[in-house]
Parts: sequence; structure tokens; C-alpha cells
Amino acid sequence: MSGAWVECSEMRIAAIVVVFFVGFGARVGAAAQPALYADVLCPESVQRVQAMSKMKAADPPAAVYEAVRAAMDAYQVCLERQLGDGNIEPGVHYAQLREAQFGVLAGRALAALGRVEDARTELERDRKLAANVAEWQYSNSGSNIGVNKGTYGQYSVYRDTAKDVVAAADAELARLPPRPH
Repeated sequence: MSGAWVECSEMRIAAIVVVFFVGFGARVGAAAQPALYADVLCPESVQRVQAMSKMKAADPPAAVYEAVRAAMDAYQVCLERQLGDGNIEPGVHYAQLREAQFGVLAGRALAALGRVEDARTELERDRKLAANVAEWQYSNSGSNIGVNKGTYGQYSVYRDTAKDVVAAADAELARLPPRPH
């Protein structure tokens, strides 16, 4: 599967990486310039995302997985904090989406390591996280505690990006060999 890792730059994953670096305030500059990255909703993620952003396609999949997993762990901590604060929209949804975005990269790295079933499990989990964000709607049922002002039927502000993550996870799942019967 080592050849599959080289194809990373040709895949849709690159689009997701660009979306979350551009869409969420990171600027990837020349090697001499430090990448600027700020995350107001999940400041605990900054160092780990910066470390992950230094990874290159030529880096060993195990090293990429470690860096991506660390970023995912930071977003899990953020998710728990946002949930504890009752900040569902946008806080919890943002953390879920970011974790799912990095999870697609983690699934890709696991596949490159030959850990196909681990990759499948990771990608299915991340697809579900992103789908939950894409499908969420504000309701007037009283279950919107912690939701910033919204209108009945309004979707998460991260819906479009969540749909992109679902599509990326589906594409990666399709690349995996079928499950043995």
C-alpha cells in the first residue's frame, strides 16, 4: 500500500486540507515563515495542528498518523469542553467537524500502513461525525440549549464543509479493499 500513500496529493483529501487551512484561518507559508494558525473555538488544538501541518507527503505514514491523531485528540478535548459549556452550535459542531477532517487523513495513513480494517473503522466513524453536523437542524422543541441564536429549520453553519468531509470519507472507503466474507 505504500504506492497508495504517494497518491495522497492527487486525492480529494488535498481539497479538505486546503478548506480547513484556508477556511479556518491558517496560512501555510514558505518553509522559512512559520505557519500562522489561530483557533478561537479550540485554542488547545493550535500547537498540534501546527505540528501536523509540517508533515509532507513523503513522510512515513506512521509519522503522519501520529501527528494527525494528536490533532484529533485536541479536537476531542475541545468537543468535551464545548459540550460541557453547552455550546452545541457552533462549538461542538466545529470540534466534531475538525476531528472528522483530520480523521479522514488518519484513515488514509492507516490504509497506507496496511491497517485496512482500522482505516475502515476510522473512516466510518469520521463519516458519521461529519454527517451528524451536516444533518443537524435547529428546532424549536426546547432541545437547543447551548445553541447560539437560530431559526427553526436552520442547519449548522458548518453544513457545507461537513458534506465535503462525508464525500471525502466515502471516497476513501471506496478505495479500501472489500471486507472479507
